[in-house]
Amino acid sequence: MNEERLSPAPARDIPADILKCICCICVVIIHSASLGITRLDIHSFDWYCALFWGSISRFAVPIFFMVTGALLLDPAKNLSIKRIYKNYFFRMLLCLFFWSLMYDFYSYIAYWIFWRLYYPTWFIDSIVDMLTFDHHFHLYYLQILLVFYALLPIVRSFVASADRKMLRYALIVWFILGVCFPFLRYFEPFASVEGIPGQYPLQMVYSSIGYGLLGYYIKTAHIERRHLKYFVLCFIGGFLAIYVPTILISHAQGEWFTPLLESFTPPTTALCIGIYGAVTILFRGKNEAECPRIVAFSKASFSIYLTHHFFVMALRKLMRTKLYTTFPLLNVPAQTILILCCCILVYAVLRRLPGMRKWLI
Repeated sequence: MNEERLSPAPARDIPADILKCICCICVVIIHSASLGITRLDIHSFDWYCALFWGSISRFAVPIFFMVTGALLLDPAKNLSIKRIYKNYFFRMLLCLFFWSLMYDFYSYIAYWIFWRLYYPTWFIDSIVDMLTFDHHFHLYYLQILLVFYALLPIVRSFVASADRKMLRYALIVWFILGVCFPFLRYFEPFASVEGIPGQYPLQMVYSSIGYGLLGYYIKTAHIERRHLKYFVLCFIGGFLAIYVPTILISHAQGEWFTPLLESFTPPTTALCIGIYGAVTILFRGKNEAECPRIVAFSKASFSIYLTHHFFVMALRKLMRTKLYTTFPLLNVPAQTILILCCCILVYAVLRRLPGMRKWLI
């Protein structure tokens, strides 16, 4: 999310900035709606509303991988292995460790404030959690990025030598083994597939490379304004393919069904293609002078991603579950706006601290 800051380019990629802004907002929406999806009555209007917000924003994390791929897989970009590790991998590792500690400290402080529970070994436990990668759950994106960056030189070499036909073939293989097969494993007869064929699906960590390749492919494709309607239809189709079956299956089994809300499913991929292509078409050719607020928000996006869950957890505690999940049609966007405002204020402070902006946000 902060590639262009670490590796400055002559001109900013405005579609990438806009996508980061949209996805940053949608990550907050996902976490604001998630409690309602899992706690509300699946036959209630409020549950339908919470599910609407959770479904339409589901592209958030995959798009971040697509933007990273579009920015870093370009063969014209000078990225040696040394530079990748120095500017990306080790900085991301430092960032992951630091924020892991912050979330652990935050949790232990909350235990003491709300429940008067004191853990004498809290500091040592936090260090152990950090070193064993037992991190706060929403930092999984950073954990995946470490592997993404480690494999980046290999993927860049492939992209540099591959023509469009080979790139399409790679994307088809990824879509089958990294998106479709893992999703179908929730259902029979695929759930019963064992032995070697049962090992065919790509794990999410490695499958994330496919989203990066997809972002690069769309960015470099010759898409025109007349193609916009196809990307819009792709987005709408992806949303409906998440929302409607989730309702039907949840009703049929009597409890909420969430596999369609995962990041690596065919409907989510359709959402990603739709929003990525549409934004690329609508904002290609724009420059920083035309979109100063977008660029400013984009620069804050990584910090917002890192810090927003502090405020999500605080709101859940202060509002209690019943109030937190009441009338999500308006409650979710209201919470999202409040959390984003808090995160922007935190960013305004953090960016002024020595070393923070360069290394940790």
